[in-house]
Amino acid sequence: MTTSMKNYLNLSTLFFQILFLAAVVLGAAFLFSGSSCNSIKGRDSKAVACELNEARFDNSEDIKNAGYLVNVAEIHLKEIHLARVAQQKAKHIDVKELGKMIEKMNANTLNALSILANKKSISIPGSTTIQGLEAADFLNKKSGISFDKEYCDMMVVSQKRIIDIFEDIVDESEDAEIKIWAFCALPALRKHLDYALICQKKYAAI
Repeated sequence: MTTSMKNYLNLSTLFFQILFLAAVVLGAAFLFSGSSCNSIKGRDSKAVACELNEARFDNSEDIKNAGYLVNVAEIHLKEIHLARVAQQKAKHIDVKELGKMIEKMNANTLNALSILANKKSISIPGSTTIQGLEAADFLNKKSGISFDKEYCDMMVVSQKRIIDIFEDIVDESEDAEIKIWAFCALPALRKHLDYALICQKKYAAI
């Protein structure tokens, strides 16, 4: 075998070794990328949003505002999910009506929140969190008057919590747009808390 032929074979072998190694590296990278996407999809939507915001913002005010919007979105998604359950399973018409009101109000507020969050480059949960799904599972195990009582109790607690968050935003946020959005949402939130309290009181006595 001539020297030139030996050199050609050596180069060919080296070339294919390089191609093989490149394929291994790319394959590993592809698998890692796929497993990362799967791990994110399988995790709680609130946790994912929080991590994205923490990586994006380094200003404490921006991080605080992002936290507010994430918490609000989490509650809205949970209340919408529970409201749909209530409209299907509630025994009394006024409890069904409470669920209908809650779903409509939360859907409208969540839509405005999504627009605002997008404008501020803030990530928010896009689906009901694990906590919300667990609450719905717990509620689904109830029936009749027991269901109605539990749903009213949940809505009173949830509405009080979200009102507290909105009031904190109005008092503490330095972002004018976020403050105005929260201020304008408060009247409807308080109205639905009043309705939930009426239902809670009515069925607590039964």
